[in-house]
Amino acid sequence: MLSRFRRRGSCVLLAVAVPLPASVQGQRGAVADTRDSAGIRIMEYSAQASPPAFSLRPTSVELGTTPDAELVRVVAALRMPNGKLVVADAGRRQLLRFSSNGTFERVIGREGSGPGEFVRLLWMGRHGLDSIATHDGSQFRYSIFTDSGFVRQAVLQKAEHLFQIETFMIGLLADGSPVVTTGSSISLGDRGPARTERQVFPVVRYHPDGRPDRLLGRYTGFEIQVSPIREGPRTGGFSRGLRLFGTTSSFGISGAQLIVADNSQFQFDVTDATGQLIRRVRRAVPRQSVLPSHLSAHADELVSGIQDAGQRARRRERYASQPHAPVFPAMDPRLMVDADERIWLGSFKRPGDREQTWWIFGVDGAMLGRVTVPASLTIMDAGSDYLLGVWRDADGMQTVRLYQLAPS
Repeated sequence: MLSRFRRRGSCVLLAVAVPLPASVQGQRGAVADTRDSAGIRIMEYSAQASPPAFSLRPTSVELGTTPDAELVRVVAALRMPNGKLVVADAGRRQLLRFSSNGTFERVIGREGSGPGEFVRLLWMGRHGLDSIATHDGSQFRYSIFTDSGFVRQAVLQKAEHLFQIETFMIGLLADGSPVVTTGSSISLGDRGPARTERQVFPVVRYHPDGRPDRLLGRYTGFEIQVSPIREGPRTGGFSRGLRLFGTTSSFGISGAQLIVADNSQFQFDVTDATGQLIRRVRRAVPRQSVLPSHLSAHADELVSGIQDAGQRARRRERYASQPHAPVFPAMDPRLMVDADERIWLGSFKRPGDREQTWWIFGVDGAMLGRVTVPASLTIMDAGSDYLLGVWRDADGMQTVRLYQLAPS
């Protein structure tokens, strides 16, 4: 599937131009809107493309600041149409509901193995306008909630193409069909030679009742660094681990379409509910080399909490010299689909960066806007006039903050 996409992408120079749609006409920096020889629409923006800029305006709403609603490990946060705020805390295995002004109201999903309960809460996302879907990775099931509580659940049955021990929900299509990918476990060792390789992420569509439907595609996953072990009891063997600053693929659902982004480039693909590629949208981004100063800043970030000076120095030396990609990925390793089904792609956060810019696209490929946020803010949800994100302070404490999103 992926190799076919790449062949199509390589046909761009042979494509015949078609008129720009109204959503793109007049946008400065749109380079081309073409179709390749297979009829796939390719939309390319130059690095100078300049969509409207938006800014964040703080509000007084901050979640997770009271003893009854402290947050441990937030995996998702959503703002509902009625203004209620729902936070998925994987550390507490709970869904917590807050009022529109940030007051904690109640727990609507909790730890346990019964209906509406979680053993391993991995994901939460929208299902339609006023419902929430969740995924429990240990019980292999997805559940549907409203902001009032549990509605129903279904077990995701074993699928031929998935590593069933680790399944991860991408989202639900407009008809309620779950879309799932497999896990990211890395084996402890492998035979040489030393090399870099990519994992493969199969993506499977399910029926709403949990029965597997079809394979939508196979996509390249994390870059894995295979390295010789030079010391310790396993000297002479090989280790496998994520390559520092390596690339990966990320996924999202916008209505009835699957969104796929491989951050080796600043682009995303739009496929239909059968996995057929419809559109590829690309923005030109100069790739930046990884410098010694980046490795130094990266090591400093990782050892900042270690109190023992000797241990801190040893760890820092190891982190600063670990194998890494020569250039940074073109964008953030995840994408976000907001409440209006727009697609958000972020610049890659390099060690030491204090800000991160996110670019907003329509599923039709139109570049709609951009917003710059503090590097410590992880965006979880957004709409036409708000942004919801997780803020982590210097001590690692998490809060969820609501911002107004306004034209600059």
